[in-house]
Amino acid sequence: MLFAIISAAICLAAATMMYTPKMRSFSQYRPVGLFFLFEGVWVLADYIIKQMIPDNVFMMIVHYVGLSVIGLYFIFSTVFSSKEIFKGKFRDNGDKKDK
Repeated sequence: MLFAIISAAICLAAATMMYTPKMRSFSQYRPVGLFFLFEGVWVLADYIIKQMIPDNVFMMIVHYVGLSVIGLYFIFSTVFSSKEIFKGKFRDNGDKKDK
């Protein structure tokens, strides 16, 4: 019990730190903060559910789906935030004239 509370508190503290103005210079502060927020809440919820229903697999499925969604968010935000990779490929700058 103590390990679950300590790890959840550390994850929630890290998530809070990621959303401070000092960390906004880090380009991926949103996905990383969201990851730590998800992990902190999930650890507490998983501990509570495991105490009530020991053979429950629902929280494992929630964890896998949550990590997949956050991972995709991180990948897409990384790819689409770098301006050098997709410069002019997805956005038409209006520089080209139709002939």
